[in-house]
Amino acid sequence: MKIIGLILVVIGSVALANQGFGFVMGDQVIDARPMPTASNSDRPVWMPPVLGGISLVGGLIMLATGTGRRLA
Repeated sequence: MKIIGLILVVIGSVALANQGFGFVMGDQVIDARPMPTASNSDRPVWMPPVLGGISLVGGLIMLATGTGRRLA
């Protein structure tokens, strides 16, 4: 339970700091036999700050209330 909470805290912090991420996809535009032409396009993925905040708070709650191993 604590590991999931820690992962949520990290994801929430990164989402709040960056507010998204981007990746580059290569698209083949023309397939001419001597020289194929390719194009790279940057496609951003936007993550709303509310989602990062919810993840951060949820992770903190899981860390605070998480149960560890208890001996009987």
